[in-house]
Amino acid sequence: MLAKELGVTPNTVSAALRDTGRISETKRKEIKMLAAELGYRPHLGAQSLRSKRTRHIGLLLSADVVAYGFQNPILRALASECQAHGLRYQVEWCHPGQKVPSLVTEGMIDGIIVGGKMGPAMCDWLARSCHIPYISLAEPGPYAIQPDAAANQRKVIDFLYSLGHRSIGLLALTRTNSTYHKESIQPFRKALQNMDLAINEKFIIRHEDKQTTGNRQPLEAQLHSMLRQPKRPTAFVCMGLNLAQVLVVAALRANVAIPYELSIIVHTAEHMAAEAYPRYSVLDPDSELMTRKGLEKLNDLLEGKEVSHKPVRVPGRIVGYDTTASVNIKK
Repeated sequence: MLAKELGVTPNTVSAALRDTGRISETKRKEIKMLAAELGYRPHLGAQSLRSKRTRHIGLLLSADVVAYGFQNPILRALASECQAHGLRYQVEWCHPGQKVPSLVTEGMIDGIIVGGKMGPAMCDWLARSCHIPYISLAEPGPYAIQPDAAANQRKVIDFLYSLGHRSIGLLALTRTNSTYHKESIQPFRKALQNMDLAINEKFIIRHEDKQTTGNRQPLEAQLHSMLRQPKRPTAFVCMGLNLAQVLVVAALRANVAIPYELSIIVHTAEHMAAEAYPRYSVLDPDSELMTRKGLEKLNDLLEGKEVSHKPVRVPGRIVGYDTTASVNIKK
């Protein structure tokens, strides 16, 4: 129907709606506009028979992704992109030790987006037995889309430096499954060096307990003692919202005003910071953009295109809320 109306071949219509083929942008838009007006939807069964593709994508999310609050931007980007490209998707949550989800083993999907760090059993299965293409999101893999830890720490230090901060601390987790967290400590030091700022190892605190809310007293006491000293950081970079919350309590106990006497910026999802109190300034690693790039790479694999194994590094973005200010602002 569309092809006859526009005077083109059915293949041209199909290619335009799937964003493939050598078609002018004008003709592609014309086809899509008419398809939208007529409420046209491709017949998935027929497409599958012709292309041997189900047009279904699987998304596996680890427990860590959910714990850190990154599932919302990932799902938002996945839903938007799949709708735009006529794809359907299915989501599974994977916990450590969980068996391989049925969406993978039943052969009803073309490829997988793997979000976050999976357990050993799942990692081994993906490496040895997975028969369909998959993209690793936020973690290393054969085709990986990862946050750019080095660029993100440079952005954070540049931002704090522009506010006049010259003494900056880092609050990080040591026992964490997140590669991004592990990769961020050395780039923090490098970013300070690039700005000719002193590196005080006492201001780089690596908390050992991943569940900070369950064992916060030792960390809070350490931070409280530091903040009472005459020479202390005027800003902290926190690798997680829980750590930032412990820091706020320590600052309140030490009578240090936030943000006027201590600025705090957190590596976390923007929506998590906006919903917290106080509203934390953030370096959002941009999970939406990572998801879009992951889907692009997965689609290239499914179309048989040559795809580089080199990881794609995605820089994040800074969003300033209520916990950062210039050091010369007085209460």
